[in-house]
Amino acid sequence: TLKKTQATMQLQLLSRPFTIIIILLLLSGCSSLPLPFSKTINPDNLPQTIRVGLATDAPPLSYRDKAKTVRGLDPQLAAGLKGYTKLEVLYVPLPRKELLDALKNNQVDVVMAGLSASETRRQGLAATKGYLQTGLAPLMLLGEQKRLAGADGLKAADVRIGTVLGSSGPAYVRSLKAKGTHQIFASMQAGVEALMRKRIDVLIHDMPACFHYASLHIEQGLTPGTTPLTREEIVWALRPEDKDLRLLLDAFLQQKKEDGSLAALITRSLPFYSETELFPDN
Repeated sequence: TLKKTQATMQLQLLSRPFTIIIILLLLSGCSSLPLPFSKTINPDNLPQTIRVGLATDAPPLSYRDKAKTVRGLDPQLAAGLKGYTKLEVLYVPLPRKELLDALKNNQVDVVMAGLSASETRRQGLAATKGYLQTGLAPLMLLGEQKRLAGADGLKAADVRIGTVLGSSGPAYVRSLKAKGTHQIFASMQAGVEALMRKRIDVLIHDMPACFHYASLHIEQGLTPGTTPLTREEIVWALRPEDKDLRLLLDAFLQQKKEDGSLAALITRSLPFYSETELFPDN
């Protein structure tokens, strides 16, 4: 009887590891979330379809081209969401100024519109971790880099500065206490046209946009400053209560950073960015 009991116990001990392995395999098969984040994210709190609000007018991060196709860094990143999250993804293109209201009114679940972390939080919204270091930058004509690339040069009495309404540019220029003139334009395009016509000496705006317009008008002699005047992080915006979705998006962005695909997308989408100290490999 003693020998029979010992044999039974040995069989139970030997079978235990295989039982544990089978249980783990079953559990991992039941979860559609990327490991190890499935342990911290409750799938019941995630939407069946992630409605992604994409800006149609925030180049080069998210914008509509002449063929009405939404292009930019954010749409390229969003294209990988379905494969990573195993959820359906619906794109909702809207003008940038309408996207935050759409988020607050539950018409979209996440907003990708070149938003800074500080701007997002001022709106009472949650933000993912930053995925792009940026800030304000000067856009000027070739030959003016030495005079206008830094804050000291911008303060001079003979400098005509332009900024864009609704951006952080006007507040920055006021904080400089610049001695020259300051003109605020209704749009980036209007400011760029004034710069090319030499009605202003420099246009101060978000660095990605300055890079975008410099690449479009390089033959007209536009060039951006590659040292940011301020520092900001670009984020995606969500509703504060959608904590599990935020964790999932953070995990997605982290993977893109670690596998190098984010840096590759930035290089393709943002001309001049690899020349700055903000580029991940610099």
